[in-house]
Amino acid sequence: MLSPIQLFKIYKVYRKVDPQLQILQKEISGMTFSVNFLIQLLGTIAQIINIISPVVPDNKKWIGIMILSIIQAITSGFAHYSNPDGTPAKEPFVSPTTAYHLETVETGTTEEGKVKGEVTVSESVPTKEGKID
Repeated sequence: MLSPIQLFKIYKVYRKVDPQLQILQKEISGMTFSVNFLIQLLGTIAQIINIISPVVPDNKKWIGIMILSIIQAITSGFAHYSNPDGTPAKEPFVSPTTAYHLETVETGTTEEGKVKGEVTVSESVPTKEGKID
């Protein structure tokens, strides 16, 4: 168990590092799906090369595995808080293949003779040909 003094020291280190982590998170939080996919793919290939390759001694391969795993975990953490298009996950993601249509429904006329209407929003999904139904 950690003593209160050790916990306080850890807290002090965290308070010093936290502003830098916040800045880093803001810069990297816009990670798109393709960037995440590329980093994860390269990390997986590097993991396989590390295990198969005779370049790294057998007793040191675990170091490479740990470093690559940490990099992949950090990348996944940043991608977790981003939508596929790179916007923050706090905002709703709308696929570019989804279209919204505004329709005006006539509800009658006003005293001046103008047509009253209500605007409704309907979601349409494109067909295989790319046309919107």
